[in-house]
Amino acid sequence: MTALICIDWGSSNLRAALIEDGAVVDSRRSDRGIKRLQGREEMEAVFDEVVGGWADRVQNVYLSGMVTSRNGWVETDYLPVPATLDDLMRGARQIRHGALTLNFLPGISQADPPDVMRGEEVQLARVEGAGLRVVVLPGTHSKWVLLDGDKVTAFRTCITGELLELLGAHSLVGKLAEPGPSLGPAFDRGVAAGHETGAIASVFAARAGVLLGQIRPDEVTAYLGGLLIGIELENMIRLLPGAGGRPIQILADGAVAASYERACDLCGVPRTPTLANSAFDGFSKLLSCKGVPING
Repeated sequence: MTALICIDWGSSNLRAALIEDGAVVDSRRSDRGIKRLQGREEMEAVFDEVVGGWADRVQNVYLSGMVTSRNGWVETDYLPVPATLDDLMRGARQIRHGALTLNFLPGISQADPPDVMRGEEVQLARVEGAGLRVVVLPGTHSKWVLLDGDKVTAFRTCITGELLELLGAHSLVGKLAEPGPSLGPAFDRGVAAGHETGAIASVFAARAGVLLGQIRPDEVTAYLGGLLIGIELENMIRLLPGAGGRPIQILADGAVAASYERACDLCGVPRTPTLANSAFDGFSKLLSCKGVPING
């Protein structure tokens, strides 16, 4: 039986899976993301806690995400585009931790315009097919990626999720917001306005709309969410080479997936069926690459 551990360790959370013969047989989650930890010793302690009970069944562990960043456990290089799945595995940096071999995967970079990703490249591995495809990974920092087969040829980042959080917590626009549904007519109006203008200047309309009685306080967050996603769609389809007119593949789950699906449909942006955002499925695809050490 072939067994290994895969860990997607980001800024906020950690997700780990024990994989045997290509199937996930156990998984664990922790809120001890990299931004909550100070130094390598704390990271080692969290790692040992998370993999407890698994470690004696494996020899190799694969890690991706911010754990491989400058603020992480082991910093790995960024591979410049174009980069393939095989390139990622060949670019892994290995260290020993007790009886385990830890394989820290690299990120991907782009020089013009400057951009980087860490972690999303593993999720991209589960997107199958030939030819050019546009893949969208919504989140705090949404990634729009142009794939040619299994090769990342270009990508752009849009900080949609971070902007929504900042507006809600630290702006005059957000001060008027009250709890309410994330989807609905206000979301739809926001998407339409954002996609039509593609401009951040539209954001203040959320505050003005409340003051003028056009938007209810419990609609502010939905309106802002729709507005920012609408702006993202307009910007990224225009700015990512080859994205215009090509169906997009969304990698997301739950409410986030529903928001982007709704926005695409409202804006007439063609899309293929959404894929769940699973780093573990991506790891399984990556580990099928030639030359990957799975037994030491």
